[in-house]
Amino acid sequence: MGREPATQEGLEFWVNKIDEEPDFNMADLVIEILSVAKSADGDRKTLENKRYVTKYFLEYVPEDKQAGNQPLLDGITSDIKTVDRVIEEIDLLLQK
Repeated sequence: MGREPATQEGLEFWVNKIDEEPDFNMADLVIEILSVAKSADGDRKTLENKRYVTKYFLEYVPEDKQAGNQPLLDGITSDIKTVDRVIEEIDLLLQK
């Protein structure tokens, strides 16, 4: 979400979850964090858009191209045009 963890306990929770569950991967982490954030008072549509882009990236970009090419989620808002712009960038990456 482009910010520091809310609490040290929250950070430790996610670090422990990753350490203790070997099948828990980055896609699971992102989806869970966004699901939790979505239930808070944040902007629901912005979070849905960020989740959509993250899922698109993880589903379509091969793992060997993911490192260092993660989409910038900070620019995604509730406006669908921001989603389209990032999806276009991902699609360009796939053409390489």
